Amino acid sequence: KRGWSYYSSWFACPRLFAYRNRLRLQLGSARPLTRGSMLHTMLAHQHARWGARQGGCYVGIEGDELVYVTDPDQLLDPEQALIAWVNRTVDKGTEVEEEDISRIQDCFRSWLAEHPEPHGQILWVETQVAGVVGHKAGEFGLWVVDGGMTTPDGVAVEPVLLGDERVEITRRFDLVYRRAGAVYVCDHKGTGVFAPGRAKESYAMDGGMASQRILASQCFDDFRGFELHFIHTQPPYRSARVAPKPTPFRDEQFAHQLLMAATAIKRLDDEKLDPWYWPQTQVETGTCYNRYGMCGGFNLCAFGPRALEGM
Repeated sequence: KRGWSYYSSWFACPRLFAYRNRLRLQLGSARPLTRGSMLHTMLAHQHARWGARQGGCYVGIEGDELVYVTDPDQLLDPEQALIAWVNRTVDKGTEVEEEDISRIQDCFRSWLAEHPEPHGQILWVETQVAGVVGHKAGEFGLWVVDGGMTTPDGVAVEPVLLGDERVEITRRFDLVYRRAGAVYVCDHKGTGVFAPGRAKESYAMDGGMASQRILASQCFDDFRGFELHFIHTQPPYRSARVAPKPTPFRDEQFAHQLLMAATAIKRLDDEKLDPWYWPQTQVETGTCYNRYGMCGGFNLCAFGPRALEGM
């Protein structure tokens, strides 16, 4: 099964997709991702312990299998969880800077002081959902399924096949909670630049957000909406929750867009085209230069394989 990051790089730039998924190149600094993972680890354990104290919640922190937790002592506290994550990461050969550990600890402690109680009844924490493109009772779409290709309401899905492969996507929900009789999905976003006001528009068309809305609406009859939880990861530490603007027309097309992307990827694979010659974007704004700065594949596109010598 493939996560959203697999398809997101294709939609951004097919050449970027090839660098990451066919040449298996590590692009850019790993430090921002490492800081994000540390913050997510602390937030996940805090919300899971809150959920357990509330009577129980489903937790997928330790893997894809969900566990229903009713005792908070079954889980490490956030500070312990961070240290355990760092130790595992270092054991795998990835360096973690002490400065980043201290910053994320300070960031989380500031967040917890600002939010000493949960936002609602915790239902799911770090839970993975699988979806497949296909037909349910004759209707084409992206459908939540179990291993037997059956939806939560017990209807079998006939998946679209490309060769012998299904078009699948997995999404991990950071947090699902119920408040005032409605269910919300929350995606945590650690950010070095705190500008939540722009997020209503800037994230509205994001396919990762759309896929979470589509899948969550099939998991919960009382699903009300999706929100982004921005947390500033440097002083002054702040946080804000923002609901991206609704995009019903793009959401209706999402399954078709996913199928078209998978079809194009398969065609290039079948042609056995050298990944260095896969199509590349010809518009720099938002791709070669984006909200995070210069794309990690910029020099590879500019100079080709010889640029690997400087990586």
